Amino acid sequence: MTNFYFEAPYDSREEFVMNYPFERAQELIAKGKSQAEISEYLQSEDFSNDLKVALDRVEKAGLLTRMRGPSKEGRYSQPIMGLSLVIDERGIPLDFELYPGNKSEYGYLKRAMESVKQKYGITDAFYVADRGLNSCQNLEHLQAAGFGFIVAQKISQQNAMQHQEMISSDGWKVLDLTQDPWATDLNEDIDGAAYRYKVVDHVKSSKEVVKDDAGNTLRREINVKCKLIYTFSAKRKRRDECVIRALTAKAQDAISQRKHANTKGGPCWRALVKTKAEVERTKEGKDSDIYVELNKDKIARMEAIAGYAALAVSAPKNSTFSMETIEVIAQRGYKQLVYIEASFRAAKSLFGLRPVYVKRDDHTLGHCLLCILALSMMKVIQYLLQQQGTALSLEKIQEALKFASVDALASSINPGQAMSYLKSAKDPGKHISLYEDEEPTLSNTDLIMLAVGLSPLQYLETNGSIRRSLKIDPDVPVLTKRQSAYLARLAASLKPKPK
Repeated sequence: MTNFYFEAPYDSREEFVMNYPFERAQELIAKGKSQAEISEYLQSEDFSNDLKVALDRVEKAGLLTRMRGPSKEGRYSQPIMGLSLVIDERGIPLDFELYPGNKSEYGYLKRAMESVKQKYGITDAFYVADRGLNSCQNLEHLQAAGFGFIVAQKISQQNAMQHQEMISSDGWKVLDLTQDPWATDLNEDIDGAAYRYKVVDHVKSSKEVVKDDAGNTLRREINVKCKLIYTFSAKRKRRDECVIRALTAKAQDAISQRKHANTKGGPCWRALVKTKAEVERTKEGKDSDIYVELNKDKIARMEAIAGYAALAVSAPKNSTFSMETIEVIAQRGYKQLVYIEASFRAAKSLFGLRPVYVKRDDHTLGHCLLCILALSMMKVIQYLLQQQGTALSLEKIQEALKFASVDALASSINPGQAMSYLKSAKDPGKHISLYEDEEPTLSNTDLIMLAVGLSPLQYLETNGSIRRSLKIDPDVPVLTKRQSAYLARLAASLKPKPK
């Protein structure tokens, strides 16, 4: 799930409030009310109550969608809308839904999963997500629906028993994924250290505030039985230690510069320092909010878990997989989560998902649909290229297709029959070797055409060869009537004039 922002000054609620007086005035005019009566009503308490009722109605109906909320891109002054995207194991989009920008992602996970289940009849599947959607309510719902899940589990807030269980030398296994094309880099530690993992039983617990049929508030305890897969990588440990050193250096600079803790949250290094008030355990005194000391306990805890990570895993209800197979599926499946992040980046950057310049919900849906369709087509092309052994990024594919073109050349003999194929200067490869002993290479555009079942084009083609290479339907003209007429006039001008 992600969100995207609008280039609009007002959110849906503000726009509704601004438009409501005009709409009510039009209704009263249609009923024959005078201007004085309308003005009196618009300034009355009755109007305020009607506005409140109307706002509640449209909000419950889910019509206030372009709202301000926690933007993932830091665009807090602009209204946003949420997008849930479902992809398969190859990274190809299957479905998407939009939801109000001021609503939490937690509540819309259930809606997205129910939609996939009903639309496609999918029951035996793993739901994969990062820590942002790992809540007991969501996991309980997934299990009740028969789905399995593979979600990242936070290890920095484990209790002492769980921490000891994780760092213990017992129960570790070595996972060999060297033959798996989707996860080969799990074994690429620089010093050759093996990627290791262990599996333990786990129960995720939390309490939820609910209301019974009588309207009484109750606290319901949620217990989700699952497996925890702890993993350790020496490469990840080196990366984590570099991050800790960098944050510690920034924290030390803050102490040296006597910075004030005048804002909440902020940079990660703030967790590694203590203020004068925290050290002296009193809020009294001058400059009590100045950073004066490193939080050595916090730094030690971060160093102790460097290199470790965890996944919470549960198999689908109807699964017949062995636990050993599920262990491999879980670790491979979580690595594939990078595909959805790449999909979001591509949709936003390459295909212009954001910013959005339309305001109506149906127009916004159409805008998102076009972006996701474009993304789906590009991901299919990328997958077909991978099948033939070529790895091209979505940016490279887009560039190759964007700048490749076919132009018609005027000919005095056959008007419009000679075609010239042009490609981007940034696209490597050539069709004809300049030297006899040099093997011809294919451009990215040619590789894409081969992947989708078309034939690469030469620099010069005829109308018929273009039709065959690009599989153009016989009933569809290669050139438009206007192009053909224009080329015919050019061809006439090329004919030699009589002496």
